[in-house]
Amino acid sequence: MKIEIYQVDAFAGEIFKGNPAAVCPLNSWLDSSLMQKIAKENNLSETVFFVKKGSKFEIKWFTPEIEIDLCGHATLAAAYIIFEILKYKEKIIEFDSNSGILKVIKKEDIFYLDFPSREPQKCEIPDGIEEGLGGNYQEILKSRDYFVIYDKEEDIKKINPDYYKLSKIDTTGIIITAKSEEYDFVSRYFAPNAGIFEDPVTGSAHCSLIPYWSKILGKNVMRAYQLSDRGGELFCENIGERVLIGGKAKLFMKGEIYIGEETDTGGWNKLLIILAKGIGMSVLFYGIISFFLQFLFNTAVNDLIYFAYYIVVGSALVLINILSIIALNFPKVKKILKITGLLANFASVLLYFYNVLIFVKKFIH
Repeated sequence: MKIEIYQVDAFAGEIFKGNPAAVCPLNSWLDSSLMQKIAKENNLSETVFFVKKGSKFEIKWFTPEIEIDLCGHATLAAAYIIFEILKYKEKIIEFDSNSGILKVIKKEDIFYLDFPSREPQKCEIPDGIEEGLGGNYQEILKSRDYFVIYDKEEDIKKINPDYYKLSKIDTTGIIITAKSEEYDFVSRYFAPNAGIFEDPVTGSAHCSLIPYWSKILGKNVMRAYQLSDRGGELFCENIGERVLIGGKAKLFMKGEIYIGEETDTGGWNKLLIILAKGIGMSVLFYGIISFFLQFLFNTAVNDLIYFAYYIVVGSALVLINILSIIALNFPKVKKILKITGLLANFASVLLYFYNVLIFVKKFIH
C-alpha cells in the first residue's frame, strides 16, 4: 500500500519558517494505531490525515505520541494541499472533526481557520508550573491549555522552561503570552506531554489567545507572532463564539509512504511474479482437472472448446492478478478494479461449470 505524503510549512511565507506538518490524503480511514505509527515515524509536531466524505473532509491529527482533538497549523497545511495541490474549486473547505465543523477560507495567499473560541478562565495554579517556567508572571488562567500571562515581550523571550517539570502537569500544553510593540501580542507554546517540547507555531492556542487579547486590547482584528526559533505570523480576528486564525503556507516536500510488501519488491517485479504464478497455476490446475475428467469418463473434449477453455480461464486468472497489482499501486481506482476482478473471477467459474456439464452430457449420451 502506498500513501501520498506532503510536508507543508504552515504560518510561513517561506520555507524553513512557521510550523511544519505532514499531510496524508486518504481514500478511506486507516486503523488509528497505524496512523499513530506514521506520525511517530514522521517525528513532526503533527501529522494530519483527511478523507473526503461528500462535500466535507473528515480530519484527524496525531502528534508522535497521541491523537489530539484540534490542531491549527496542521489544519492549515491540509487546507493548503486541498486548495493548491488537489485543486479544490470551492472557496471554503469544511472539515468534520472531533471538535466539530471547522471551516477554512482562502483569501488570496492567506488561509483563515474558522475555529471555536476558547476563552481562558481563572483556575487553581498547578504544582510545578512556576518552577517549570520561572520568571515573574502576572496571572495563570486555563482553557484546554494552561495560559500564563507575562508583562512584556522580553519576558517571553527569556523563558527557559524545565520540560521535565512541565511534563508532570496534567494538561495538553502551556501557553505563555505578553503584549508586543511590533505586533498586538506574542506567545510561545510548550507541550511535553504530547511529545512536543516547544511548538514552532500553534494555531489552536490562538483559540484562547484571540478572545483574551481582544478583550484586553479592546479590538477584534489583531496581528500576532509566535516567538519560537522558526517563528510565525498570524492574522487574527475575534468573531464572538468563533475566531479566525489566518496564515500563509509553503510546500516543502512531497513523497510516498510504503506500507506492506511494496517496501520489499518494486511494482514491476511484483507484477511479473504475480503474472507468472497466475499463468502457472491456471495451466496446472485446469490441466489436472481436464486430465482427471477425461480419464474418469474415458472421453475427449472437443478441441475448440478445450482451446477456449485454457485461453479464457487462463486469461481471466491473469486479468485478476493484473487488477490486483494495479489496485495496490493506484488506490484511487481500487474499488472499480475490485468489482472488475470479481466479474472476471465469476466468468472463470461459469466457464469451469460449463465444461463440467459438457463432460457429463457426453458421459450420459
